[in-house]
Amino acid sequence: ALGLCLERIIGGALGHFMGIQEARQLLTGAEADYRDLVQEAQRIVPAQTIADVFRRLVDERVALKPIRLILGALVEAGPREQDPGLLTEHVRAALRRQISHSHAVAGRLLPVLVVEREAEDLIRASVRETPIGPYLSLPEDALAMLLDDIRRPLQDGAHPALLTSFDVRRLLRGLLVRHEIDLPVLSYQDLSSEISVQPMGSINCVARPPGAKPLHLVTGAADSSNAAE
Repeated sequence: ALGLCLERIIGGALGHFMGIQEARQLLTGAEADYRDLVQEAQRIVPAQTIADVFRRLVDERVALKPIRLILGALVEAGPREQDPGLLTEHVRAALRRQISHSHAVAGRLLPVLVVEREAEDLIRASVRETPIGPYLSLPEDALAMLLDDIRRPLQDGAHPALLTSFDVRRLLRGLLVRHEIDLPVLSYQDLSSEISVQPMGSINCVARPPGAKPLHLVTGAADSSNAAE
């Protein structure tokens, strides 16, 4: 248990060591094999943004490899998306095989808590823009319900990933960090077709009438509309 705790603390601090200088060193190292790709990525995406993307990936323990896939995603998404947070989501989609396998258990089984559409809609409506980026500010009762749903499986020793939509993922991840909940948060685009998703329950923060069924529960691997192959 102590080893796992130390691993999480160290892993969560790695992003602090990723700045422009470190990002440039990685790019310089990649030039030997992917010179044209490195130059194109730097032409399209500012150095500070590339460093920010690298930092966000490392913050969530995503290895910066294969670098070819990361650079390719920057080149593809960079012309239409300059926001570092959203650009990171595109890079994560390119790394979906690595990300999925890193959280799978027993080979190819990925236990998840699925965030329901009602909760996703409320999260989107509760975003406040600040000088340092979007900030999620849920109503107190909704926040309490959401955190209770997330923490309940942890009391039984489970450690599932949260599964939500592409645009909600980073907001929910930021919320968990603020409340010191160490669970991976994945989007449907993070899922590889090689992985089987095992729903352990659903997450909501909107009260429903007694007996009402969840509206959004995945019962298998992500379908083609939610995750690329």
